[in-house]
Amino acid sequence: MSREPTAETIAVWARLNRASRTVQSAVDDALKKAGLPTLDWYDVLAELKRAGSSGTRPFEMVRELGMAQYRLSRVLRRMESAGLVRRKTVPGDARGQVVQMTVEGRRVHGEIWSVVAGALQHSIGDRLEITEALRLGQFLQRLAPQQ
Repeated sequence: MSREPTAETIAVWARLNRASRTVQSAVDDALKKAGLPTLDWYDVLAELKRAGSSGTRPFEMVRELGMAQYRLSRVLRRMESAGLVRRKTVPGDARGQVVQMTVEGRRVHGEIWSVVAGALQHSIGDRLEITEALRLGQFLQRLAPQQ
């Protein structure tokens, strides 16, 4: 049997959505102003950086990024055309691919990060004490635990 959410639960949901949209807009605006690719591109490059030189498979990126498969495929096509990533066939798996970041991708990742870092600091870091940020992170982890 389902229960109705409390007024407090609804208020938290609304504030989470508003905060997320506010920070996302600040980052998107800063990237656009700097003439850099979107945050989706940064997220893909950051995931590839974490994966290291061996790269990662697209289905793993979908899981880690929480991005729909069709959207990731579109982003990867555009990034590959821009020379930021390359796709390689997995030996023994003709349909399988590994995605790797190129040298140009590493350069662009650094450029994007410098803008993202400033926007995050302005939108979050300048508004929360370190202890508040740690506590908020703990609460959010309870709502969205990592796989």
